[in-house]
Amino acid sequence: MNVVEEHKDVEEKKCKIVITRHQEGAADLSAAIHEANPNIELIYAPVLEIDNQSDGGYAPIPEDCALITTSRQSKQALKRLMGTGIHTQYTIGMRRGITDVHSLIAYIERVHDKDVPLVYVRGRNVSHDLTEELTAKGYTIEERIVYEAQAAKTLPKDFIAALRAKEINAVTFFSARSADIFENLIIEANLTTEFRSIKALCLSMQVVNSLTGLPWLEKIPTERKKTAYMVSLIEKIYPD
Repeated sequence: MNVVEEHKDVEEKKCKIVITRHQEGAADLSAAIHEANPNIELIYAPVLEIDNQSDGGYAPIPEDCALITTSRQSKQALKRLMGTGIHTQYTIGMRRGITDVHSLIAYIERVHDKDVPLVYVRGRNVSHDLTEELTAKGYTIEERIVYEAQAAKTLPKDFIAALRAKEINAVTFFSARSADIFENLIIEANLTTEFRSIKALCLSMQVVNSLTGLPWLEKIPTERKKTAYMVSLIEKIYPD
């Protein structure tokens, strides 16, 4: 094999990982993955499309309240809502151990004064009814719906071509909903048998457990429910 053929062989065997995150959330993730391993090739197959909307969400936020966000999109919307106002904010990842909605609620119970109202800045579809739970615990809470994550109807042609060519090593998932949408789109496209050699990299065991429709080679959860741990998992499985 000459030098040109060796180079071509390396290129053909280049690790390819699919990013299923929507466009707004993929840029930082992609940069972090390429910093960890610049030889990884990323293929984008977003299964959710973000529709920013007001639905009353851009009404002024009262000064005498505390704010809750549970997603990247709601944090971004919060910047538009807040202006220069200063509020107490509760959000996933704000402290060590606050890794999901349940631990965030537990933290709010420990530290928040029930006399101070809460405003939950959120998307239209959420996996856990934080408002209902906090209301039942005696808190006053108001919601602002500022975006909707809509399911994609098809997967990109370049992704399907790479899948059929058996070039994909792994697919990343950040929520049970996105995992479910992805598997349904694959089943509808009659591509289920292509996944016997592909790993599913999941942000939590909840995501792992939601993947039931495809014959994955392996389903691997991150150590913690944070994007940085997804990057670490990729770096561990596919070192530079």
